[in-house]
Amino acid sequence: MKAVSTEERVLLFKNPAGGGAYAQALLTVLCAPPHAIVKLTTYSSLWIPDDIFNSPKVLQDKTALLICVDAEFKEEKWWLKNFYPVREVEIKKSKVEGNYLTLWVEALGYIKCKDYGKYSRELEASLKPLPPAERSYIAFDTLRDLEIISVDDPSLTLTAWQNLAEMLAGLKVFDKVAFYTMTEIENTTDKKKVPFEKIDKTKPDLAYKLVGNKKYSLTISHLLPFHNQPGKIGRLELELSMPQNLKRDNDDTIEICGKQNSQNVGVKLKAISSTEYSTIKIQPKDPTFKHAPLLSIPVELSPATFWKRYWKRLILIIPTVVAVFFYAYAQLIQATKGYPALQTLFNKSPEAIGATLSAIILIIIPILISLIIMGKKED
Repeated sequence: MKAVSTEERVLLFKNPAGGGAYAQALLTVLCAPPHAIVKLTTYSSLWIPDDIFNSPKVLQDKTALLICVDAEFKEEKWWLKNFYPVREVEIKKSKVEGNYLTLWVEALGYIKCKDYGKYSRELEASLKPLPPAERSYIAFDTLRDLEIISVDDPSLTLTAWQNLAEMLAGLKVFDKVAFYTMTEIENTTDKKKVPFEKIDKTKPDLAYKLVGNKKYSLTISHLLPFHNQPGKIGRLELELSMPQNLKRDNDDTIEICGKQNSQNVGVKLKAISSTEYSTIKIQPKDPTFKHAPLLSIPVELSPATFWKRYWKRLILIIPTVVAVFFYAYAQLIQATKGYPALQTLFNKSPEAIGATLSAIILIIIPILISLIIMGKKED
């Protein structure tokens, strides 16, 4: 964990009860894999300080905290209950688009707060005027009594995500809402974890690097609806939109069920000829499902090295060539009664030896050729 400091942070407020777009944005940032870039488009000029809206570049490269605002609308007014700091992000880009400020943020560590009530009271006292509870808002404050969970520790990151999901699932606005995230990609062919790395030394973009002719496993952790209701089991169908060369064994739909669990999804990257950058997108199959994260996972698809791509076929081609040579040799000695080499070695009839070798090799050659063709189809 990072040490607690008093360094000022940008605060990005979101009230999920303010509308579907606000709930969607909050869930997507909460559930995005570490270092993934999320586009936020719900900051209206009505709810942003004029100096920020008029000069949005002041936000770029700033570290920010995403704050969930728990507020309830009654008696024609929004009533603030609590502030829940969710995740640290870095603002990579900001741009005014019409009456909205669009932000591109990099998802970093989750936030651990010991006392949300105390934090809310201190934050409310320090912000003058208090941000409007009904929409998005941008302000500034210190970390206070908060801890940022390092994204370098997958175990702590998963635990922090689970704790935050359970807490947010208790809010009225998130009742019967699905929480899910991708926590890991593993190369099951080589039994290695796939790190999140730079695509190119000259480019800042990050991605999971996947190599052709390999099988992978995506680990999806979830907390589904009915988590608080005894006897009820949450169930949700997710749709995986994947690059053309990345395929599942059956289809691109998976079903996750249970209250809280992790599930592995197997995929295979077929042979590709050149490096390409793409994404894996995960979202509910039913577009009418109420509030769920939309995950966009960047991947770099790279061809395997020449030797790794063709070594299986080379291993088969070499014995095939040898077998063809011996077949020709066997035919030669079968047709030549006085062939001295085999007469000396075996002291038997060259015709019989040639016929026997021809028959054996005629069986072996088609088998080798069929294996080579099968290997090519798999590639």
